[in-house]
Amino acid sequence: MPNLRALVACLLITPLAACASQGFEVAAHTQTVAYREHMDPSLTVTASPPTCATLPPMTPTTYGGLVPLVDMSFLLAMRSAVPGSTVMSSGETMARMNAAGIAGDWQQLARDYTASGIMDQARLSKIGKVLGVRHLVMPMLGYITTNEDGQLQPFMITLVRTFWVSIWASLQVWDAETGAIEWVSTGYCTIATEVPVVSGYPIHQALQTAWTQMIDDLVKNRRGSLLREKLPRSAFDPVPVPDAGQGASAAPGAAIR
Repeated sequence: MPNLRALVACLLITPLAACASQGFEVAAHTQTVAYREHMDPSLTVTASPPTCATLPPMTPTTYGGLVPLVDMSFLLAMRSAVPGSTVMSSGETMARMNAAGIAGDWQQLARDYTASGIMDQARLSKIGKVLGVRHLVMPMLGYITTNEDGQLQPFMITLVRTFWVSIWASLQVWDAETGAIEWVSTGYCTIATEVPVVSGYPIHQALQTAWTQMIDDLVKNRRGSLLREKLPRSAFDPVPVPDAGQGASAAPGAAIR
């Protein structure tokens, strides 16, 4: 009987896997506050020479191992939402801070901010001067929750499962010279996808969706956005580095009026 089940599974798995969803069911919501209405958000991310740099992403202690994923998904979202963006990546930011010997200043700044919610203006200013920018963008991951449910179980063999991922994140823009917060956004995103059992949770896609919406809110000076639709898997394909002359593309999400 076990051999019979295995044989049946082999015969069924190909057509059943093909029936799995080819996209992602997405529900996302962002809210933003502009503390400095006179700031030109589009110029901040496309200024030449660059006036904005990305700080290393911050995550709760329990998600410390996800820092590279948060960093990568934010970089892909920036390239997708703002082709030709001049915002310095966090990789370049970290390289320059290390070269200048101020990595410890950033680490202390991050610890103090996590504990108090207040940025140390002296350290923030030092970082801005080393990077040669006025504005600092800080991505923050709040939490991640995951869930799954089995689907299609002929002969007690699960071939397809539905995976859910929910993430909460925020994005902040700080003035390095004054230590003032200029703009902040919080975003919540849930993604569900029906895939073969060999696949995993779409954490990367949820993060990239949230970052893309928040960046688009910043560029378009929106108070927030709503998104509820099915996105194709191609929406999360790797984005090549665009030419500087390319115009901005529309990101998913309807503006809150």
